[in-house]
Amino acid sequence: MTGWIFAVLLSAGEARALPAGIAGDWIVSTPEAQIRAQQEAAMQRALASLPSMLHGIAGTLIRPAFFYCAAYRLTVDKAVDGDAFTTSCDGRPPLALAVGGSRSVTYDGQPFTAALSGGDSEVLLSLSGSNGTRTTRYLPVAGGLRVEVSVESPRLAEALRWVIDYRRA
Repeated sequence: MTGWIFAVLLSAGEARALPAGIAGDWIVSTPEAQIRAQQEAAMQRALASLPSMLHGIAGTLIRPAFFYCAAYRLTVDKAVDGDAFTTSCDGRPPLALAVGGSRSVTYDGQPFTAALSGGDSEVLLSLSGSNGTRTTRYLPVAGGLRVEVSVESPRLAEALRWVIDYRRA
């Protein structure tokens, strides 16, 4: 995941309530084959704009962006002046931010700017670094949690996108 960041992209500075229903422990419910198929299709779209002789090298550089969490621990802390959100992926150290807030973080040894936004129906977490921005959108859905991921970079003709569903652990 070198050089990629998770970022939240909603109206900064506003005190907004986050969906409390996303709090808890979550594990992947989307079949692995379906996740890989989405990611492979996104990879092929990204490579389509490049000469075929560069596909191998470019694929090697792009593939780390397809990281996803097998398990999440999410918390929403309610406050009068705005909610705070904490996410922990696969037992890694948690990342906590207030809605509309941003700060510098180090993730997998790389520096990023993390930003959080959201409202009563979603949470957006963005990590921005020198290679681009990774935005993770957390949405409560019937019976679970949907996580939509978008990775954007000036080096990519179009964003890499995939969706993974989670169920309570």
